[in-house]
Parts: sequence; structure tokens; C-alpha cells
Amino acid sequence: MIGSPDHPVLTFGLPPDAAAWFAFALACLVPFLKVRPLSVHSRLLILCCLGGVLSFGYFLYYLGSAPRIIDATTYLLEARSFAQGSFSFEVPAPSASFRGRFLIHTAADPARLAGIFPPGYPALLAVGVFLGVPFLVGPLLGSALVYSTYGLTYAVTRRKEDALIAACLSALCACLRYHTAETMSHGFAALLTVVALWSTVELLRAPHKYADVFLGLSLGLLCATRQLTGIVLAVSTIGTLLLSRRTLFARKALLAGKTHRRELLRVGVALLPGVVLLLAHHYAVTGDPFTSPQSRYYEFADGPPGCFGLGLGKGCAYEHADVVQQQGGKGLTPLWMVRNTLHRFHFHLMDVAHFEPLVIVGLLGVWWGRRRPVTWPLALVLVLVPFAYSLFYFAGSYPGGGARLFAEMIPIWHVFIAWGLCRLRLARVGIAACLFGFSLHASFSHGALAAPHFGPWMKPLPHIENLVSEWKLEEEQGSPLIFFKTAHEFNLAHLQSDEFVAARRTFDSREEFVARSTGIKRLLGYDASSGFAAFEDLPVRALGPVVLETEFDYPPLGKRDLWVHPEHLPQACVSRGRALALHLTGPAPRLLLEGLPQETETYSVELYGIDAAGQCVRLDLGRRSGSKPLVLEGRELKNLSHIDRLELTPTHL
Repeated sequence: MIGSPDHPVLTFGLPPDAAAWFAFALACLVPFLKVRPLSVHSRLLILCCLGGVLSFGYFLYYLGSAPRIIDATTYLLEARSFAQGSFSFEVPAPSASFRGRFLIHTAADPARLAGIFPPGYPALLAVGVFLGVPFLVGPLLGSALVYSTYGLTYAVTRRKEDALIAACLSALCACLRYHTAETMSHGFAALLTVVALWSTVELLRAPHKYADVFLGLSLGLLCATRQLTGIVLAVSTIGTLLLSRRTLFARKALLAGKTHRRELLRVGVALLPGVVLLLAHHYAVTGDPFTSPQSRYYEFADGPPGCFGLGLGKGCAYEHADVVQQQGGKGLTPLWMVRNTLHRFHFHLMDVAHFEPLVIVGLLGVWWGRRRPVTWPLALVLVLVPFAYSLFYFAGSYPGGGARLFAEMIPIWHVFIAWGLCRLRLARVGIAACLFGFSLHASFSHGALAAPHFGPWMKPLPHIENLVSEWKLEEEQGSPLIFFKTAHEFNLAHLQSDEFVAARRTFDSREEFVARSTGIKRLLGYDASSGFAAFEDLPVRALGPVVLETEFDYPPLGKRDLWVHPEHLPQACVSRGRALALHLTGPAPRLLLEGLPQETETYSVELYGIDAAGQCVRLDLGRRSGSKPLVLEGRELKNLSHIDRLELTPTHL
């Protein structure tokens, strides 16, 4: 192999796996294949089925039958909450055993947690969770995306041959297969994008009975799925409609204006379900319909304050520390806006059809259609999406997932590439190039997802067959508490049911857990597709001195004039080699940590940490009682750079 999956444009080699070899063989046969005289509808049905089957095959073959990225497992956890009729889920005390990456406690109740991602896709995925088939939602989206790509292409070109080629490119696109196999929102967002554009093109051609309703519904749901993409699509579609009515139909101004107002009214009404869903989710989690859970999460879990979002100077120094340092440590700059966009295009050019020169054919299609108003909203999206996301400091691309911030543009390229290939009479050559491109080029990036060390955040849990032949959860009083080392594992296994409660490790002393007095187990393995799990018992002792490892109490319950994050430290006095780093930002710092284990007990509390000079220190915080949060304030925090642990000793001992 030449190159690496991190630089996809420069990566070539012999087919690395069975899927790549199959694509190679099929590419060799394409120029000689003769399609039987099937109807257009039959061929479209075959392509739709192919898209769904390949998405499910991607889930089995490359993803190993489980989500591979922490974002995907968080979406799945959110969907489980939605399936139970709530935007959040309740956790038993201590809540720090459950708080973790991409989870935030609600503003109204610290004992309820919620995922931070927008609700549009989790609401759809919840249907699959409710029916017991969450991993079939993606393949169904894949089939629908193939069909809608056909519909959009036909609406633009009015040629069924062009539309079938675009549908074929959609079905064969490995990046779309990933985004309709992983439990991520980009596949759903791409479908909504195509539906919105299809509806707009129909409205540009003539008043349509239902197109305005579909436009409003898709834009509303897109805003509830990916807000920035939804705004870009709204500008592109509604803006084009307004512009076209003022210029193209000026000679029929009275009739067109009246019809136009009715269309816009229906679009506005159809927007409401998606917008109401988004605002209701915001309010349930943050207490403010105009504050997103992501903003609230990064307010508690990262810094400096206001680091997350769009614009110059943005950049969170913990979640994306390497990116911020690479950009100079002061957040996004104009230069890095350009560099990030080029980085995304580096991945995106391969994402489209596995063979970058095919994008040139797509640009020819854009040029040929420049005088047709029906192509304007599509071309606007290709311009505005990269510009809008250039304001976000994190590139967000990775092998397999590609330039995921540009994923919604892929079907638009398929429209223009199909148009160009058919006009040049190179349709078979284009399909063969797409297959050869995957076999000899793109497959290395997608194969990286199956690598065992792709990244610690993308390792699925071991399959149950590798651990035990048969297992049955023992009936016990109360729900067993199962501890995980990573948030990825927790998100996969936390079922929010009476069977068992998944948790993270918080209260800890030499592998003995006192978060619960009975039924404490450690997970050995969990199969996300079947729901089977295997556990081992952990020793439990009578309640005694308790060690609260503060790096697990994250994101904190509350804070003021500071921000915190876990950090590895070399000092021998630091237990487990990790502590909670403190970054003071104001004169009156305040930090709320997990409450004490027993409401009726009084504890002597000692704080162990690192001072500004890097020396280990111990502070006596006196006696604390009850289960209220531990409040650490200015006098205890101003001279510290890190908090390692709190030791809680019952006063009766």
C-alpha cells in the first residue's frame, strides 16, 4: 500500500480485503454487462435494495456489528431514552457513576442525564429501538437515500437514464454506506437534504400539491438533526424560491405572488414539528429552549468559557487539545478556516465516488446546468455548506467516515456526476471507475475502521461468544451495578431497564466499590446486537473510609469562575495516575462534586491534590454530613492546580 488512511487522496494499493476484491471483480465485468430489458421501476427497486443490503453488510463487515465511535453510541443511548418517552434518563446515586463524555445532567434535576446531540435522528432511531431492530434503521435510510437521489436527479434533468446512474452511484458510495450503517445522524441529514432539494426543484418547475409540505417537514427535521446544515438548506431553498418568483415569473406576478404566499405559508406550518422538537429538547435538558445541550455540556466539561461554537477564536482546550495547539493555542483563525476546509475536501473528494477525477465530471454538470434555475439550490448548497462549516474549528474527518461535515453534499455530487457521465456517454466507465476506486483506493480508509487499534474510542465491546457459551442474569434484589472503563462501553450497555444498570467507576478503593452495597459486578463482555452480557462478582466490604476519585466526577455538577478536566499526571502521590485539572478564570472559584455516600452519616473529609508548584498537598476540609454536593470554594482551590481525590472517613470509625 502507498500512503495511509489518514491521507486518502495519496493512498493506493492492491485490494486489502474481500469486499475490495469483490468490487475489483465487479468493476472488470461492468463494461461487458448487458442489462436485461427490465423496467425503470424494477431497476430502481434493485438499486434501492442494493443500497440497504450494502449498508447492513457494512455494519456487519467493517463495523463488527456494533457502533465504532463515541458519537454513535451516544446517539444510541439517546434513542433508548426517547423510546421510553423522555429526553433524559434517571440514574441512581451516585450520579457521578453515570456522568461522562457527551452526557450532561439536566438543569432541573442532577439525577437525570441526557445525551448532548440534537433530537432529530435519535427520535427516528428510537422507533428502531422500540421495535427491537435499531441497526435496521440505517439500511432503510440507505434505501430511501438511493430512491430520493433518483427522484432529485430526474426532477433536475428530466432523464430517467441520468436518474438511474445517480441512484447507482448512491448505492455504491462507501461513505454513504458508513453513514447509513453507523448510528450517526449524517445519513438521515443527507436524506432530508435530498428531499428538501427535490421539493424545491418541483416548486421551481410548477406549483405542486405536496412539495411545499415536504420542503417544510424536511427543513424542520434537518434543523432538529443538524442545525447548521438546516440553516444552510433553508437559505438555499427558500432563497431560491423567492429569487425565482421575482425574476422568472415577473410576467405572471399577480398569480405567481398569490400562489407563492400560499406555498410559503404551508412551508412555515410544515416546519413546526421539527422546530418544536428541537426547542422542546433544549428546554428539557438545559431549561432554556434557545440553549443547546452541546453548549451546556462544553460549559461544564471544557474550557476556556465559550470555547465551543462557530467563529474566530473558538476552540476547546480539552476535548480538542491537539487541534487547538496546532492552531496556535488561541482558537480558530482565518488561515485555519481555509486549512480546515481544504482538509475536509481532501477526504470529501474520495467520499463522493472513490475516484477523485469523477468530481471534475460533476463540475461539468454544474457548468452545463448554470442557466437552469432548478440547479441553483443544489449549487448553492455545494458553496454554502463548506463556507458555513469553515467557521467550526474542528476538522471532524476520519477514515471511513470521511469528511462527515460535508456528508450531506455527496448526493448532490451524484446528481451532477450522473448528468455529466450521461451527457459524455461514459456512464459505464464512470460506474467502473467508482468500483475500481473503492477496490484500489478508498477501501484502505474503510478497512481502518475494522482495525483493532483504530482508536480507543472506536473499539466495540468483546462479543459474548468469545467469553461464555451461555449466560443468564441472576435474579437479585435491586438492579446489579456494572462498572465500565470507558464511556463508549457505558453508552452501549446502559439499557435503562430493570435488568441491570451500567455505570462508570467513581467511588473507589483498591478495586472495592461502595457505590452500592450489594450486587456489584464488573462487565466481562457485552454483545450489543443480542443484548447478552457476562459478568464477574467484585468483592464488597462493609462501609468504611471512602475514596472519591475526582477525575471520575466529570462533568462536575456545578462550577463558577473555573473550568476542569481529567488529566494524567506523573507524580507518584497521584492515585491511578490521573487527577482533575483546575483552570481558574475569576476571583471566586467554586466547584460542586458528588455528594457523600450516606445521608445519615457524618464524614471527615481530606482533599489530596497538587499545588501550583507541582507539589503534593493534603487539605483538611473538616466534617461534612448528608448527601448534598461537596462544595469547594476559593480558599480551597486558589492554590491548587489539580485535585486528585477526596478521602471520606465516617466519624464513628
